[in-house]
Amino acid sequence: QVLAPMTGRGFPFLLVPVYDISQTEGRPLKTLDLSLAGETVHVVTLERAAAGLGIVLRPSGRRDVLGESRGGEIRVSEGLGGVERVSVIAHELAHELLHQRAVKRLPRAMEEAEAEATAHVVLRALGLPSTAPGYIAWQGGDGAAILRSLGRIQRAARRILHAGGLTIGAGSR
Repeated sequence: QVLAPMTGRGFPFLLVPVYDISQTEGRPLKTLDLSLAGETVHVVTLERAAAGLGIVLRPSGRRDVLGESRGGEIRVSEGLGGVERVSVIAHELAHELLHQRAVKRLPRAMEEAEAEATAHVVLRALGLPSTAPGYIAWQGGDGAAILRSLGRIQRAARRILHAGGLTIGAGSR
């Protein structure tokens, strides 16, 4: 059996029996590219933010994970380019602020939506691109989840930017 793409609502794939390799041909599936190319001076800004928040950045030995929040420590994949490194650090800092000390865990899709939305706000405040909408949808998040968490997202983004030496908006607290 293989997962065959479906159209319409609900689960996007259906288990279909196949009897020969020739039955698995079809148009190529679309891919989701979440990479961010380019260099930026804001790598230092986010590294300073981590230090200001008391969070240690360490290189990760894992190749299959770009970043990992470990409660007071963030592991970041080695070899990430500037903008991608900033994006990963912002995402993991959001996990540190929003989820590491939480008494009640949220569903994974909600945690990922909050962290990526926070990273999006940070990146856009720095004038950098973001792949947040695609990543949030890929993780199963949606606009309603973001709206429910908007205050938490805004406070976390403000803390990250402030710890990095930046303030946003005239009325920032």
